[in-house]
Amino acid sequence: MTRDQYRLYNLIWSRFIASQMSEQKLENQSLMIEQNKTVWRATGIKVLFEGWTMALKTSSTKNNILPALKIPGLNLIQFVFYL
Repeated sequence: MTRDQYRLYNLIWSRFIASQMSEQKLENQSLMIEQNKTVWRATGIKVLFEGWTMALKTSSTKNNILPALKIPGLNLIQFVFYL
């Protein structure tokens, strides 16, 4: 088997395996800070379960976790969404 044939076979095989796997589970985080009529927003993603992306190895979803913030005097609202 040539290199190109192997790469094509590997691509087909990994796509087939990925199609049989569970979906990826993500936790989306959104942070909104209000102070002096100014609103600051930040978003983050945490991968809970890789699912079918384990088979493809080309997934661009990476953990982008928001740090815990404790700042006195700020009105802090944090939302967490599970997909």
